[in-house]
Amino acid sequence: MSANSYICLLKNRGFSFFLATQFLGALNDNLYRLVVSLILVDTTIHGGSISLVAIVFLVPGILFSGYAGHLADRYSKRNVLIITKSFEILSMLLAFIALGTEYHSLMLIVLFTMATQSAFFSPSKYGIIPEIVAREDLSRANGLVEMTTFVAIIVGSAIAGILLHFYHAQMYVISSVLVVIAIVGAAFSFGITKVSAKAKHNKMSLNPYSEIYKGVQHLRGHLFLTMVIMGICFFWMIAIVFQLNLLVFAHKELGLQYFGVSMLQMVLAIGIGAGALLAGHLSYDRIEYGLIPLGLLGTGVGITVLALIPPSVTWTYVLLVWASIFTGFFIVPLKALLQDLPRKTQKGRMIATNNVFTDIAMLTGAGVLWALQVVLELSPQTIFLFWGIIALIITAASIYMLPAFFIRLVLWMMMRTFYRVKVHNEQNMPKEGPALLVCNHVSFLDALVLSAVLPRFIRYLIHKKYYDIKSLNWLFRMANAIPVTSGSDKESIEDSLKIAARELKKGHVVCIFAEGRITRTGNLLPFKRGFERIMKEVDAPIIPVYLDRLWDSIFSFSGGKFFWKLPRRIPIEIGVSFGEPMPADTQAWDVRQRVQELGTQIQLSTPHKHDILPYRFLQATRFRHGQFCMADSDHSRMKYGHFIAHTLLLAKCLRDKHPDEKYIGILLPASVNAAMMNVAIAIAGKIAVLLPYNETKNIKSHIDKTNLKTIYSDHGFLQERHIRDDFEWQAIRDIAYINNDKKAYWSARVAAFFLPIKWTLKHYGDYNSDSQAPVAILWSVRDNHPHRPVVLSHQSIIAPVNGFSQVFGDTSSRDRVMGVLPFFTSMGLLGTVWLPLLQGMAVVYQSDTNPAPDATAKLIKRHRATLLFDVEQHYREYLKHMRPDDFSYIRYAIAGNDIEDEEFSRAFHEHFGISIQTGYGCAEVGPISINSPDVRLPGQLQKGTKPGSAGQPLPYVSIVIVDPDTGSEQLQGEAGELWVKSPFRMLGYWEDEAATKAAFKQDWFNTQIIVSVDDEGFLYFN
Repeated sequence: MSANSYICLLKNRGFSFFLATQFLGALNDNLYRLVVSLILVDTTIHGGSISLVAIVFLVPGILFSGYAGHLADRYSKRNVLIITKSFEILSMLLAFIALGTEYHSLMLIVLFTMATQSAFFSPSKYGIIPEIVAREDLSRANGLVEMTTFVAIIVGSAIAGILLHFYHAQMYVISSVLVVIAIVGAAFSFGITKVSAKAKHNKMSLNPYSEIYKGVQHLRGHLFLTMVIMGICFFWMIAIVFQLNLLVFAHKELGLQYFGVSMLQMVLAIGIGAGALLAGHLSYDRIEYGLIPLGLLGTGVGITVLALIPPSVTWTYVLLVWASIFTGFFIVPLKALLQDLPRKTQKGRMIATNNVFTDIAMLTGAGVLWALQVVLELSPQTIFLFWGIIALIITAASIYMLPAFFIRLVLWMMMRTFYRVKVHNEQNMPKEGPALLVCNHVSFLDALVLSAVLPRFIRYLIHKKYYDIKSLNWLFRMANAIPVTSGSDKESIEDSLKIAARELKKGHVVCIFAEGRITRTGNLLPFKRGFERIMKEVDAPIIPVYLDRLWDSIFSFSGGKFFWKLPRRIPIEIGVSFGEPMPADTQAWDVRQRVQELGTQIQLSTPHKHDILPYRFLQATRFRHGQFCMADSDHSRMKYGHFIAHTLLLAKCLRDKHPDEKYIGILLPASVNAAMMNVAIAIAGKIAVLLPYNETKNIKSHIDKTNLKTIYSDHGFLQERHIRDDFEWQAIRDIAYINNDKKAYWSARVAAFFLPIKWTLKHYGDYNSDSQAPVAILWSVRDNHPHRPVVLSHQSIIAPVNGFSQVFGDTSSRDRVMGVLPFFTSMGLLGTVWLPLLQGMAVVYQSDTNPAPDATAKLIKRHRATLLFDVEQHYREYLKHMRPDDFSYIRYAIAGNDIEDEEFSRAFHEHFGISIQTGYGCAEVGPISINSPDVRLPGQLQKGTKPGSAGQPLPYVSIVIVDPDTGSEQLQGEAGELWVKSPFRMLGYWEDEAATKAAFKQDWFNTQIIVSVDDEGFLYFN
């Protein structure tokens, strides 16, 4: 369960006691007020007396809120709540006399004393919430407070009608209920969390309005806070008018009696409570003020429709639910903003100021209602129409005056429908003051996502050609976006940068996408230095920001195009990470390094539940049963349906045959059988130990290191490699019996195609949803510590496969992989086993461990392979012995190690017409960098390849260059040791925790390779 949830919030004992205290207080207030209202409405011809009840109830708030706000700031709010609850008991004892005598004037006097108690209770009630709950829980806490308040109204409304229905001749029963509720509420108040006074030295003024005057002075220059208070005032004006008019409407137009009228009040309260609770839930960990215009619009529509249709009990209930739910949407973010925006020492004063204005607004509403009912003698429906139209007009006016409300509404609706956003390092978000956000640029959606996350209005620098689009220009102008030209118009560019600097000096947040354009591969582009010029004369922090997983959006360039494609999944899970503030004079390269590292950190810190190899394999291949899957030089050939069925049956066999064995060895060349074993072992929940058959002398040592009991191999292969059969071998052919069981075969195919993937994996294997569970062991070949077993997790394999697919964006399920590398190498396992299987590609294996070039050429031609994974020595043989048309189907030739010989690379390209895409990696942290294809578009080139380099880091891989002597980080372009932070990293060296800890320093791995990096992030070996 999330740490931030309603359940966890209710486990806060002090908050739960506070919730119970305010619930019982609201219950008593509404129960007594509705009892008095129902008694009076039954004795008058029109609704004028109802307005009188409202006036009496509201006047104390206007008279005493100033004192109440001062008390809330100067003294402990908990103590104020306890004392005011004690006074509630006295008021209810007086109510015992008033109701018993049925003396109307005395009833109104009691109502006045109750309202006075509420006036002193309210500032401490709302002011204590931010002191006893975390800021990210404010919306949820306010949702609970508003929900329980309206539950109190529900219960009060129901009890009022029931008590009057059964005990209208025995008023002492009703009075006793009121006294008991007051006593219990006072008892609960002692359990509220203890808090200290926030402004102990504030002097008390005899003038009750001096505090309110100071509050009004504070509002000057705070348009947003002023609008919040005005919104709350309008809410309560509408609420009081609607509630009072509803009493008359129900009694006069619908012909309802005590119980029926109280049921309408109860439905109204249920709707508002549900809306408040839902608003708190939909706000996540933020104050979502985008709900405000939505709530106001829905409320206005509901009231207007109620006024226009003929009186009907059924439709009244329906429209009450509609309007009241939207009313909850409206009030929750307003209350949360009122508690969050003022400084700690001003909260009580501002809440008291709000209460006075609210009471004035409610008093005005009651007065207008009295005039409409008594003077103009308008019908209840006409009065509903009057206020419904006013609500719609104010909705339009608020959007016009504060367009941020409308923009937040649009963002909120879009984010809730298509995306799920997770914020990382929220403590680094600039909650106040100026800040420059420097963000990576992945899609056209980036600015909208960032605005949806940060609860402040952001000024974006946006390319002028997009700013001038007619259909969007109004939105950009409303958002105060700053247009920036490109090219040679340096004067215009400088003007845009000066505007951005001015916005920062005003205390605003400005965002720049320093890459200058959307990435076409997901890799970071070089950061332009325009933001350095912005910050020359500005004293504000630079906040690096990383947007994660937006590559899966239709608004990115994934698949080689924008927009015109289907989303990979709905909803898309997005991550937004805020880095620690950096000084204003930080250079572009350093900011780029931090942004890159944020992306890596997201992957390292985010749990990827259910993102495991067997699940992804069955998910990718479910509808490809008739498609060619794999073949090898031994003439084995399978379609996906055949491969899936045999793999599932093999997994079940491994699970049942070796129930107590965690590790299963594989000593096989690259082949269909070897691939099947790797997948089956993963499904069976075991760990594949890939033994290096090229190190015959070390095989026994490897077996001893991992305590292997069972190794699957082939006797013919063992003889071929001159490996003595003196261990406990299990030949792959020994489980070939599964091919003959047709019933089991077709059951497996049907299960893989039709049944839920989790069920299939549980039936045929050992399902584990943990992506960090170990799945394979390779061998480190570092010079200082050779042949250490390296444990890889599911995520260690899935992440680089995703990264490869991202930078080689035009690859698809139509491609066919030519696999020559052995599976005990990182590139062999990732590139020729799991890459094709997780992407739905076909793969062809060269099973001969010493293949002749012409044998590989025949396989390429026969199966039309398009992706070749191989090593330098083989590529040199291909150049010597193969004709150009032998590589006619190959689109990308990928080298498993760096090829530094530029002359050879150029000769290979001239001979075959394709370049070798070189890269670098190691078993401990997986693939690190690669030369990917250049992306060429009209007027644009994003370089993915530079001859002589080892390429750019894969997405989510961070690198730093460190001086090997001093350990300090080198400047861009200087040579040093390559340190890597990667989500592709190993879980550790097998059963060697000390060596694992020594290999990493705060998640950074020292490759001990000397390199330099250019301004575009390309690695060069020195």
